[in-house]
Amino acid sequence: MNEEKRAGQSRCRLAARLAAAALGLLLVLALAIAIVPRTPQFHRWLQGRVAASLETMTGGRVEISRLEWSLWHLRLELDGLTIHGTEPAGDAPYLHVDRVVLEGKVLSLVGRRIGLRSALLDHPVVHFTVDSQGRTNQPAPRGMAQNARNPVQSIFDLAVDHAQMNDGELFVNNRRIPIELDARQLRAQLAYDRNRRLYQGSLETGSLLARYRDFRPLATSVALQFELTTNQAVLNSFRLSSGASQMEGNGRITNFQDPRVVLNYQGSLRLPELAALARVPQIRRGVLQLRGNADYSAAGFSAAGKAQLKDGEWYDPSLRLPDLNGGAEFVLRNGDLLLPQIFGVAYGGTATGSAEIKNWANLPPPAQSGIRSGW
Repeated sequence: MNEEKRAGQSRCRLAARLAAAALGLLLVLALAIAIVPRTPQFHRWLQGRVAASLETMTGGRVEISRLEWSLWHLRLELDGLTIHGTEPAGDAPYLHVDRVVLEGKVLSLVGRRIGLRSALLDHPVVHFTVDSQGRTNQPAPRGMAQNARNPVQSIFDLAVDHAQMNDGELFVNNRRIPIELDARQLRAQLAYDRNRRLYQGSLETGSLLARYRDFRPLATSVALQFELTTNQAVLNSFRLSSGASQMEGNGRITNFQDPRVVLNYQGSLRLPELAALARVPQIRRGVLQLRGNADYSAAGFSAAGKAQLKDGEWYDPSLRLPDLNGGAEFVLRNGDLLLPQIFGVAYGGTATGSAEIKNWANLPPPAQSGIRSGW
């Protein structure tokens, strides 16, 4: 009986020692997780790993001025991110971002899946150059020959709840294009096809806030698929949706040294939404259906197509035009608007004709009395 009692006591002491050892190990691990990520040594190691990953992904030489990482908040902050392409030494780098902030979220503890809650880029600047031979400074991803069976290498597959880009700039052979972005539910994919020597990508947003000149900001959803080579971008498909309005089509940009943009489009625009954007309150009702093509280059802009108006209404204190229906063929060329065939239906009557408007882009806007600013 005493031997059984002593054996039982020994098992209890062993279990207590094992429990204490396990608790001690957990405490050590917890302290390591809490302390190690905050040390300068860990940040230098992580900064090197991030730079190496970006170099493999982009093929360019990567520099990072400073990195901060918070495990508890799943937050990564980079200052002075620079990616060098094939540009000569001393030229502006392919990409520089003053500040990058990424905040993650746990999608699955079992599958160890992490997503992005937000992504912020402050003052990203892209310098894209094309010489007379069509060569660019764009780097190519590394490790392309490692998988002969699959010539397509995924560069990234990204999903972000909220993506924001502030004070962005794109320089194409020193031609500056400002970029601002505020997108919700963004999904972006990019891959490199070794055999065809081009990038394949897609972009979708649940909501994208865009602003152009003095127009009111426009909230729209975007879906597009594209291919990018050294001297051409092909827009395989695009779809823009805002409220009840939608526009879709395809196009391409050729010769980055002297760009030419060609688009084919069709869509349906709800006129009150368009009028609110352009601050023209006299347009009360109507749907405008469009189909055509557009061509833009340094030599000028041209477009041609057909437009049809359904159930339109114009109203101001001096004139009310309800139940407007009509359509026209249109040609925009060298700043002039040609309307070779016009028909309209209003007040039970029908009218047909043609028109030509010279220098249409510089026409004065309609009177703005009584219009409120802002949303």
